[in-house]
Parts: sequence; C-alpha cells; structure tokens
Amino acid sequence: MRDGTLLHPGAPAVLMDGAVLARAQGRPWGEVWLAPTALDGRRHVSLFAAKVTRDRTLGGEELGFAPATPLLAMDVTCADAAADAADAADAADADHGADTAVVSVGADAAEEVQVQVPQQGRGQGRGRGRRRACRVLDGLPTVRRCGKADFQLWSVAAREPRGGWTLLGEVGKWVAVSPARVVAITTTQPTQPSPQTGGGGESGGGGSPGLDVDVRGTPGERVSLAFAPPASASAARAADPVVRAEPHEIEPLLVTCVLPASGRMRVSVPQRRDAKGHPERMCV
Repeated sequence: MRDGTLLHPGAPAVLMDGAVLARAQGRPWGEVWLAPTALDGRRHVSLFAAKVTRDRTLGGEELGFAPATPLLAMDVTCADAAADAADAADAADADHGADTAVVSVGADAAEEVQVQVPQQGRGQGRGRGRRRACRVLDGLPTVRRCGKADFQLWSVAAREPRGGWTLLGEVGKWVAVSPARVVAITTTQPTQPSPQTGGGGESGGGGSPGLDVDVRGTPGERVSLAFAPPASASAARAADPVVRAEPHEIEPLLVTCVLPASGRMRVSVPQRRDAKGHPERMCV
C-alpha cells in the first residue's frame, strides 16, 4: 500500500508437493511455490515458479482446489494495465473531477479503449485509455521452462458458481488478493449491467450474479481490481472434466478507484442502474 503496508498472502508460501517429491527423489525440476489466501469461502493462490527445467502442466488439486473446479489465472507480472488505468483516471480527474475509471483490458497492445468515468451527481465523463498485454487465462497455465530473472507469477482463483463475476485480484501487485487489502467478497443478486461492463451476448453478464468487493488502504490511494466476466455457455461446457478444453485467454474488466478519507471502499461489478435506468457508481 502507499503507506508502506505489505500486501501479504493469507498463509506463508510453501514448495508445491510435486516439487518436494521430485527433489527428494533426486530429480528436481524447479522451484514452484504456492501462497494461498482464503476469503469468505473463496480460495486464491499465488503461484510462483523459477528455475524450472522443463514445461509442466499443473492440476487444480495440486494447488489445493477441489477436483474439476473451473479455474482462472492472471499473470501478476503485468503491471501495465494498472498504470494505464491510473493515467486514464488522472486525465479524467483533470477534465471532470472524477474518482473512478473503468477499463476493459485485453491483449491488443495497440488498441485504444474508452474509459467510463461515473461521477457523483453529474452524469458521466470520458477519458482515454490504452490496452496493453495483460494475460488472463480461463484455465491453469503451463509452467514454462525458465530461470530466475524470467520467473513466472500467477494469481489463481476458482470461477464463481452459477456463472457469476470473479475477482482476479489487484493488478500490479505481487500478491493480487491479500487480506491486508481485500476485506470481504460478497455475491450479489443478478442484475442487468451497463453496456460498458458487458451487457448482453453470450458472456456479457446479463442475469448473472455480481460481486461486491470491500477494500481498504491509504486515503487517496488508487486501487485497480481485475474481474473475469461470467463464463459463456461454451466455457461452462469446457469446464466439464469430460469435455476439457485447452486454457485460453479472456478479456478481464479492470476497475480503478480512489480511496476516500475513510480508507475503505466497496467495488461493485457489473455496473448497476437505478430505478430510472441511470448508471450507479461502481466505487462507493
């Protein structure tokens, strides 16, 4: 955090059982460490890999998840998205005095995207953002051969049940989901989202459960959270252990908020609308 508080996992990192066994058998293949965080019945795992001598495909059970659990993984080494969102929020601040930037972050490094900026009591303003590569996988990544300098770091989470939105974690932090930052995660009732956060379509989120994520930090600090949209019907079928598909990249939603004087804020996805159809603030 900006005040120097460390964003630590919920438990110390431990060497993965498979790596321990390989070392004991005299055939070490790499340093693969797991640091779990449990919040409100949800499991998030920081997966660190270095000095890996050969590619290895991991199973969810090796990370402490139940068999056949649909998983998502975010490449934590990508910090560009958080910087982009902060730049967009700065531009919006200058133009509109806003405190929220919502960016759909994909893999196209050259494509510009609109930044939706909800504002208290005065409609909506717009800024400009730029998308840069930030990998999010629907599935587990293959741990690739690497050394120390080109280490791999992923934040792994189980998909929310009933096809809802899933918290991937804070972008640009080594520990993406830390109890020092995230206070609570609550499932909300299905709602009709705005077009900016994915309205309609196979995976747009209409009628899917949402999330409220309570965060804390230093007043004035910007917090950028990444969310995975609801799984499409095809992705749900791919999660079936009988019809297993290769992990593929998906486009997350990045929400950047500025913490108020209290140092606490609730981030809600997807963006809701009031009784008159007006979009509500995503950070309150």
